[in-house]
Amino acid sequence: MKAGLFSPYLETMGGGERYFVTTAEFFLKQGYQVDLFWKKETDTAKIYDRFGIDIKGVNFVPDLFSNNENRLGRYLATTKYDVLFFLSDGSLPISFAKKTIIHFQVPFTQVKRNLLTHLKLRNAVVICNSMFTKRHIDVSYGINSEVIYPPVDVENFLPGNKENIILGVGRFFAPLHPKKQEVMVEVFKKLKKVGWKLVLIGGVTGVESQKLVENLKSLAKGMDVEIITDSSLPLLRDYYGKAKIFWHAAGFGEDLNSHPERAEHFGMTTVEAMSAGCVPIVYSGGGQREIVENGSNGYLWTDVDELINYTTRLIDDDKLRESLVRMATLRAKLYSKENFFKAMDKIV
Repeated sequence: MKAGLFSPYLETMGGGERYFVTTAEFFLKQGYQVDLFWKKETDTAKIYDRFGIDIKGVNFVPDLFSNNENRLGRYLATTKYDVLFFLSDGSLPISFAKKTIIHFQVPFTQVKRNLLTHLKLRNAVVICNSMFTKRHIDVSYGINSEVIYPPVDVENFLPGNKENIILGVGRFFAPLHPKKQEVMVEVFKKLKKVGWKLVLIGGVTGVESQKLVENLKSLAKGMDVEIITDSSLPLLRDYYGKAKIFWHAAGFGEDLNSHPERAEHFGMTTVEAMSAGCVPIVYSGGGQREIVENGSNGYLWTDVDELINYTTRLIDDDKLRESLVRMATLRAKLYSKENFFKAMDKIV
């Protein structure tokens, strides 16, 4: 059996790429020969260092989907695959594989539907990473997609010796999908809790991303704020294990009716934090509302005052925090790799 997998975003190495790489791992474990369509050579050791996922058995092959040359030949090349897994950037593949799976991680809304769109989707299985994404994709493409939640390595994000740390994890990615780290720094300044530290961890890609980091450092000057870029996986796990509280602000201050893509589409870092015994206090938008039950396993905030009040409540009441931790760690287990593999097995 043969599976071909395509993602236009592989080199960004974010949460969505964990989904993609884990899908490759799934097919390898099922005994498939796995081809990854990618325009340049990629080191599987680098992928392992970033995600802790071993895909040494995959083959990196020429990209069939990003090259406009010899289109007919490229389309016909898909016939040799039993399964084609296509992570969409809004586009749809022409596929002659026995089964085509199209995966959406972004709630695209500006979609022009036509006969070709219908033909591309007619025999495809479409999956989304959250109900939030599904609602928008179903309307945009006129389909009824399925939801397979992202796989989180909950077995390896574990509680450690807790310290007075508030943690934020997310790429320093300003233009398209801002994580609003600057909001967290401003709120931490207003929080005024002596003995507490804010730690922001995320990847840096490109000039704009680096500018954002420099601006954050300037904004945080004189405060107990640590900014860590391009962290190793062991260091990231260590901070999850040490932190007591997890903040997330993506979507705050945005018109999410007009721009749903600016919300958090699911919230993999939120699940990682919950698994490691951090109580999540996350902006109430996007996929976060499918993970966090307000007051049960964390808190959902809509304005800065709520974020400060919920955080203060947890800092001042260890018993409350510990009760939420218990519920958070239980909730995180729903998004395990094992459950992801079971869901994928049903559609393949």
